[in-house]
Amino acid sequence: MTTTLLIRDDVTESNSRAGLRCALRGEWTKFWSLRSAGWSVFALALVTYGLCYLSTNALRSQARIDDPIMRVLVGFNFGQFVMGVLGVLFLSSEYSTGQIRSTVAAMPRPGIVLGAKAIVVGGVGLALGEVLSFSTYFLGRFILSDTRARYPSRSPAYFAC
Repeated sequence: MTTTLLIRDDVTESNSRAGLRCALRGEWTKFWSLRSAGWSVFALALVTYGLCYLSTNALRSQARIDDPIMRVLVGFNFGQFVMGVLGVLFLSSEYSTGQIRSTVAAMPRPGIVLGAKAIVVGGVGLALGEVLSFSTYFLGRFILSDTRARYPSRSPAYFAC
């Protein structure tokens, strides 16, 4: 009895060239196998939530706040720095370990690899930014809810509540 083994390979389906989809899969795996990725995501959340708590808690005694949303989202200024560090670590880790040789051997077109790296880091930053922005907004609103501090009536943030 003969058994035929069917192997589905994305590279052989499209003119024997690896494309962006293959590069994205590889870069996604490399990103999360990086030891500093998890710690950088944790540091990003810690800095964002910590600065939100500190800056919003400092406003509790005030009767009127000029722009509470700016104070709630103050952690994103430092969060951008953490995401920049994460991007640099992701790009430079391949060179320090010598893994860049196997990357170039598997994908000889550097534009595709660089684009895949940018999409992975940008996508992770976008997803984390969305989750952190909504959660810090509600954290700041919770902190300010039991105090005398209220949104000013002419502020656009007042109408968003």
